Amino acid sequence: MNDFLARPFYLHNSIQHYPWGERGKEAYIPRLLELDVESDATPFAELWIGTHPSAPSKVVMDAGEDMLLSELIQKYPAEILGPSVQNAFNGQLPFLLKVLSAREILSIQMHPNKEQAHELHNQDPKNYPDTNHKPEIAIALDSLTALVGLIDDQELRTVMKLYPELRTVTAYDQNPGQTAEAAFKILLQTAEQNQPGIAAVIESIRQRLLRKSAFFRLRKEKLFLEYAAQYPGDVGLLTIFLLKLYTFTRNQAVFTPPDIPHAYVKGNIIECMASSDNVVRVGLTNKYKDIKSLIKILDARQKPRLFHRGLNFFKQTYSVPTSEYRVTRQLLLSGQNVVERGNGGLRIFIVIRGIMQMEWQTKEGTSTFEVQKGQSVLVPAILDRLVIRSSGMSECFKVDVPA
Repeated sequence: MNDFLARPFYLHNSIQHYPWGERGKEAYIPRLLELDVESDATPFAELWIGTHPSAPSKVVMDAGEDMLLSELIQKYPAEILGPSVQNAFNGQLPFLLKVLSAREILSIQMHPNKEQAHELHNQDPKNYPDTNHKPEIAIALDSLTALVGLIDDQELRTVMKLYPELRTVTAYDQNPGQTAEAAFKILLQTAEQNQPGIAAVIESIRQRLLRKSAFFRLRKEKLFLEYAAQYPGDVGLLTIFLLKLYTFTRNQAVFTPPDIPHAYVKGNIIECMASSDNVVRVGLTNKYKDIKSLIKILDARQKPRLFHRGLNFFKQTYSVPTSEYRVTRQLLLSGQNVVERGNGGLRIFIVIRGIMQMEWQTKEGTSTFEVQKGQSVLVPAILDRLVIRSSGMSECFKVDVPA
């Protein structure tokens, strides 16, 4: 048995500087990691914790040297992952954990299921870099505004009354009883075939909303106007009216399965997903857009799952209908401690507030390990029992793989 692995390990993680990320010293990720940021030039969009090759994490070993987490897992799969996770996911870490910080809207996008991911990767490996699906959960750290899923068919009638310009580009009048899914698909097909027509509708709505008093503008109208100048003629602007708009407060969450159109608008979140970077985009982005693929895989039968604050103020587990991950939030007051058991699988922690001490038993006695705000830790499967203590108020998120 490799007893030297029966202990927590610090992780070094990569930051993604996508242009929509928060900027400056008050941005969430620099504050979390206590980085010294001198200017607003660099956006801090995502912190990735996992083995995805686009931004892999490294493990701090005893000698002070870093080793890729993927290499450590490859070398000791049973000890790190646990036999059940090793067997279920072919010796790979099945999830990717992120801290995401959005100052601006992300693209209107969707993620494929496994079968679709294989097909997209085979057709276009450059834009679809892996063969995995990407069911994801977003947990608000302060607040999150997001567009998730299509509006109800009944609401579609109201939308067409408020914005009659949409009738022409969705063929609404030619399809009595049209569903929101049909309207969304026809809108995207029109964008493929008649971009000038889409641009004309956008400009007509924009001019009309500009004449409307700002006080009386609806939330989606404000969002539309905010991005109309940045993305002129972009069909993504019109999809805003066909998607549901949510605002989540601290610790509320939304789980988005594959084949649902969505976009995070603004906020700071813990995000966890199956380990994939497959994104099918259709609008509000300068990245590659693939309208044909999104139309093909859109499935209105899929619905997001919303999580409200749990009754337990100190602990909340976000159980989602996917086998790759489970996220738990844990809050500890000064002097509190909890006993954590791995149940045969690995755990990854990230502390977002305060300082925590981890304790575990070795042949020599009790060992301790301090984890400060912004630090993340791998706890291998070989270490089962762990005591977490707090000398002041502290909070962390844990990701494990459900048994």
